[in-house]
Amino acid sequence: MPVGERLMFWHMQKAAFRHVSGFPGESSPRELRQQRLNKLPVQIALQAGTSIQLASEPDQDTAAATPEQLQRLEHAPEDGRPADPRLSEACRRFHGAWASPSAIDVIVRTVEDTVANRSAPSYRRLRQPFGTCDMPYGRLAQGGNFYLEVPKTGSTTMKSRFKDGASATDDLPPGFPRSVTKSFVFVREPLARMLSGYGTPVKRLKSRLLRRSWPAFMFETNEALRFKGFVDMLTSHTDEVLASEANNVDCVWQHVMSQMWFFNNYPAEITFVARMEQLEAELAAISLHLNVSFGTKGNSNVNEGDLDGVDVQHLSRTVPHAVAKLLAHLSQDYECLQYPVPSIRALARG
Repeated sequence: MPVGERLMFWHMQKAAFRHVSGFPGESSPRELRQQRLNKLPVQIALQAGTSIQLASEPDQDTAAATPEQLQRLEHAPEDGRPADPRLSEACRRFHGAWASPSAIDVIVRTVEDTVANRSAPSYRRLRQPFGTCDMPYGRLAQGGNFYLEVPKTGSTTMKSRFKDGASATDDLPPGFPRSVTKSFVFVREPLARMLSGYGTPVKRLKSRLLRRSWPAFMFETNEALRFKGFVDMLTSHTDEVLASEANNVDCVWQHVMSQMWFFNNYPAEITFVARMEQLEAELAAISLHLNVSFGTKGNSNVNEGDLDGVDVQHLSRTVPHAVAKLLAHLSQDYECLQYPVPSIRALARG
């Protein structure tokens, strides 16, 4: 059903039951939205010992996101769950409309499309290689429910929970995604995710500098300058160039594509959008709404993205323009996923 018709149907339903204040024991939509606001983390961890401090009340140094969050939550589903952000007009129009209308309603123009100056969607799909690298992300769980995997959002933990308790397969069924019953995805605070993504190429490539030819920024011994080189390359090269065999050594660059880029790999509406920062509560909600079971076994692997010595406070002080450039690159993820944007001054204060 087209987005316009779906929204019209939703408003008709809402109008029909406007007189109903709520069923016994059921929270009202306003109460559910307020509960979601109350759950926003006061502190978002970036690396071990490093965090973004979010003030409970806005000040001149910290992004005042509360009014925007309230306005966006007015359009949230009545049961309080976040909707597929690609259905939001603000998200859809963030990087401008397609010159050639998309054949699929939910495909939005991402920052990668903007860098590549695309006027029409690329229509990437799950399992489509990223250059010469495989993209084995996502799996089908019991009941026809699909887990859309976004790297650096707790995906290794999710895989271990599937192995421990859920029946899942990496095979996509015939007619995918029309054959999928419902779907869910985990998202993460964009800067925290990107720093974890940055840690992946640094750890992989740093140990092999003498064996192959790597991007020039990798040879920097100064962490701030290396980070600046990473940001410059990420923000100035198209996803196709980053995916090329010459650049995507060890298949690292797909880890730092935007979260909305990964959303677009799933050409249908996503049923449930969950936050990695509230993993256990979100898994319980997914189990309740989608009838998907998970094991209790956590992720015992060392996070490859954790990088000793990368301190966002230090980077915000030494190369603030690089951090600002990265935040600008991630601005659509912040808008669409409804995370408050940290200021450079707040990050530098620590």
